[in-house]
Amino acid sequence: MSGTSTPATPATTAVTHHNHKVKYEVPYLDNEGSDYGQWSFCSRLVLQSRDLWDVVDGTSTCPARTTDPDAYKAWMQKDRDAMIQISTSLKKGPFNVIAGASSSKECWDKLTDRFRGKGEQRVAYLMESLFHSAISESEALEPQIEKLREAARNLDSLGFGLSDKVLAFVIVMALPESMSTMKTILYNTTGAMLTSDNIIAQILNDEQWRIRSSGLEVTVFYSKASAAGKKQRKKCTHCNIRGHDVSECRKLKAERDAKTSSGGKKPKALPAPSSAKVAKAGSDSDASDTDGPTVYRASVTEQGLIATEHALTSRDIQGHWIVDSGAS
Repeated sequence: MSGTSTPATPATTAVTHHNHKVKYEVPYLDNEGSDYGQWSFCSRLVLQSRDLWDVVDGTSTCPARTTDPDAYKAWMQKDRDAMIQISTSLKKGPFNVIAGASSSKECWDKLTDRFRGKGEQRVAYLMESLFHSAISESEALEPQIEKLREAARNLDSLGFGLSDKVLAFVIVMALPESMSTMKTILYNTTGAMLTSDNIIAQILNDEQWRIRSSGLEVTVFYSKASAAGKKQRKKCTHCNIRGHDVSECRKLKAERDAKTSSGGKKPKALPAPSSAKVAKAGSDSDASDTDGPTVYRASVTEQGLIATEHALTSRDIQGHWIVDSGAS
């Protein structure tokens, strides 16, 4: 009718309720496969949620095309959906591993063989990266700790899982020596408090406290920590003092300067005391026939002054006098 308005009908989008039609985002499997444990766990959950896992693990096999064409078509669609889910969550390196695969099961098996490993070589690599890692104070601690946890998860996926307490101690061992006080406190943690989550929480709380106490911006704090860490790692091979290397050693520089100034020769000996200009106070007969006083002038040199000082301290100058140079 005129004068009335009909409310606009909101646009609707048809939503399919077939789970295998929905694609979920999964963190990419990187080129080295270091995060394979995380990737495989997430991918398996997604494939199960989409009702695709049975074609990936081989539980469901492809029906015969001639006897049941409809079942064959449905199975092939599921297999393609699974391949899309797997291949679109890979970076270039892992993608090259599955290039040419004809089924989702073949894709999964190839990735498993490549990144999970069939022997103990990958286990040894992961253990080395876990137990030999060192956390740097010049970077945020949480991402570095997460790498350790990721290595532990990958080991667990290979059948070499660590207990949570062992992981907690591994994390504490990786902390830098500048956090020695915190390490001592964490090493003494016992009982129910000795868990990786609790250890990590204490480490991150301490990090935040140090940042706030410094009064610096986060980037400036890590920059200063980086400079201090580099200085602390230096050790002079000349004086064996930490904080500088031999090219910055002041002691070595002073020794070289002293050697250069002396020319590598011994300093000359001082002249004998007898070289001083000494006048003897004799009798009246020794005086000049002139009416005026007799004046003896000594030449003033550095060697003469040194010799005079020596003569004044000697005991054999009684009855002698030293003529003033007239400088005073």
